[in-house]
Amino acid sequence: MIPIADWLPEYKWREMLLNDVTAGFTVFVFLIPQGMAYALLAGMPPIYGLYSSIVPIYMYVVLGTSRQLSLGPMAITSLLLNVSLQGYGAEEQSQEYIDLMMNLSMVVGLVVFVLGIFRLGILINLIGESVLTGFLTASALVIFLNQVKYIFGLNVPRFDYTYQTIGYILSHLGESNGNACGLGIATFVVLYAVRHWKKNNKPTPERMKSRSFQIMQLLAKMMNLLCIVFGSVIAYCLYANGLSLDIVGSVPSGLKAPSVSSMGFSQSIGMVPGGLAIAFVAFAGNWAVSKKYSAEYNYPVDATQELIALGMSIIVGTFFNSFAGSGGLARSTVNAESGAQTQIASAIAATLIVFAVLFLTKLFYYIPMCVLGSVIQVSVISLLNFEAMYKAYYTHRNDCIVMVATFMFTFFVGVSEGLFIGIFISIAMIVRATAFPEIVHVGKLPDSDGGHYKNLERFQTAEQHPGIAIVRMDATLFFANCEHFKDTALRAVAGEFHSSDQPIRKLVIDASCWIDIDLAGVRVLSELKETARDKYQASIAIVGAKGQVRDKLKNCQFFAGNMKHFHYFSIHDALNDIDRSDPEMSGEITPLRRTFGSSSDLEVNPLHSGLRAITSLVRESPATFPTADTEKGRSNSANANAHTNAGGAKDINDRNGSGTSNIDSNNGDGRSSGTNNNGSRGDGKSSSKKNKKPTRSTGMSSNGFSPLDDDEDDDDQEDIEMASLQRGTSMSQK
Repeated sequence: MIPIADWLPEYKWREMLLNDVTAGFTVFVFLIPQGMAYALLAGMPPIYGLYSSIVPIYMYVVLGTSRQLSLGPMAITSLLLNVSLQGYGAEEQSQEYIDLMMNLSMVVGLVVFVLGIFRLGILINLIGESVLTGFLTASALVIFLNQVKYIFGLNVPRFDYTYQTIGYILSHLGESNGNACGLGIATFVVLYAVRHWKKNNKPTPERMKSRSFQIMQLLAKMMNLLCIVFGSVIAYCLYANGLSLDIVGSVPSGLKAPSVSSMGFSQSIGMVPGGLAIAFVAFAGNWAVSKKYSAEYNYPVDATQELIALGMSIIVGTFFNSFAGSGGLARSTVNAESGAQTQIASAIAATLIVFAVLFLTKLFYYIPMCVLGSVIQVSVISLLNFEAMYKAYYTHRNDCIVMVATFMFTFFVGVSEGLFIGIFISIAMIVRATAFPEIVHVGKLPDSDGGHYKNLERFQTAEQHPGIAIVRMDATLFFANCEHFKDTALRAVAGEFHSSDQPIRKLVIDASCWIDIDLAGVRVLSELKETARDKYQASIAIVGAKGQVRDKLKNCQFFAGNMKHFHYFSIHDALNDIDRSDPEMSGEITPLRRTFGSSSDLEVNPLHSGLRAITSLVRESPATFPTADTEKGRSNSANANAHTNAGGAKDINDRNGSGTSNIDSNNGDGRSSGTNNNGSRGDGKSSSKKNKKPTRSTGMSSNGFSPLDDDEDDDDQEDIEMASLQRGTSMSQK
């Protein structure tokens, strides 16, 4: 619960302290203009951006698990806070507005903390990547637009919809303040150029050897602060010459005394929907940064602890005049690139903020509002991601729909509304895909192309077998999609998707994609079996089902009374087990492999049919398995005949005469038993002197079910055993 107790005793002061001090000072320089700008975005006095960068940071230092994350005001959360309070009618930066902000921040902190206590961080996954992309892109444009009034020096009233704000600005451009416009645009151009240079000139060991590059890197990191300093100087000169320009003005020095919000319970309850949206977005940003640097620096982070740390940071911060924030990516990137090793760097940055609040507030008086607006505009450019929407249009249309819908609702209707509508649309898309998964009709490729069974729509050379329909649903069969599957399967049995006019007599269901099945799925399969039999005189076969699916089908007696419905391991095996007695099908189906024995030898599972056929060959042709040594071969053959007469089984010796494989045909149930060199018998086992490792054989139990069908390790294990038996037979033949 207190991660600092784990890493602080192991802190290497001589090796890490210098890096942490350097990073802390760099973040301090970055945080002063950014914190004041984001406070302005939230509708708060600029000094509250610095208040929000003190106590919350100290709390996260103690409780957080990320070493490079830098907590503080964030653009998106500031915007959401401002939007959530627009319906209360309080004027921005007024005491009433400040009280509302503290109360809303408390609600946000409580929501995040409760999510952590009950380990509900998984709910953050409701904000999918497509939702987040559309939401952040639209929010960035809203933030950018809201700062235009500072760039042009306009007094824009608050509107409910974005298009109203755009219309007002366009109709009042003639009232712009030329000084603010010139200084704001110049600041934007400089900051954007620096951002572009940083993007194209990443620090590398080779570049860092250059003194000029190091100086440029330092200036780039300090550019926000430098713009504010130069802007303040220009504003001072303008005021000295009697010219007008909006500035921050008087800022109270010192820390404000702790206070408790006086808002009522009913008002707090009304803030829960907005607080929930802010909590989700705040933690989503926080967790993204934490995961990024935990992977980069190879240390663990805990989602539950991160929720608790963020929640406690916001809750405790509200008592010290802090509004809700989160881990900003840009700020954390500066922290990491400056060499931060631990949260000591954040503690140093917070301490320097305290020093600035106590002694440097007089220097904030002439900071131009247009410069702060430009700082915000450049910082949110990285959130714009129209390229993702363009790529999604060609790669995944559903994601593109979610992105565009979320973007449109967020930009034109409202930020909170857009987020929730985006989540709803995303969930609706998932439900639709689950209820109506893709069901494909399968055909066989030519032998020259491998003879595989593939989707007919994707593989034009694939051919269907006359009288046989093969379908595959690329999802688990359960209550939400079972009726859709049933309807499509019956249409396939009716021949709707078949290229041949011959009536369908066999429906092969490829169940390899099913990881489970519920009672509704079993019911639909039973109904499908009965309808296919009664209405179309067709039977069904299930192929490739996993162990847990087969178990549930057997437990529900799906296979009772008709073993032709038993499970097959591949479509190839299912087609080889077609009933040849049907005159309509026997002449049409080309055998895909050599069959063993008569049709009576073909059991419901072709794998076990092959084993029984091999057993039959061993019984009928003992001379086909000679040993290397002729004399030993005759002796072994005689011994084998003696064994056969005595117990109904044959011993097949290998080349060295060591290790005996004993195939028991006396039981007639397809089970095999091995006899080791000591003469002891073990049912279903075989062993040799070399390794003494038992190997299971494959057979059919007396009730018609394979013992392997009760095993969790299904297909792979049976394939291994079949291959093992084939290798043993091959060795004996040699």
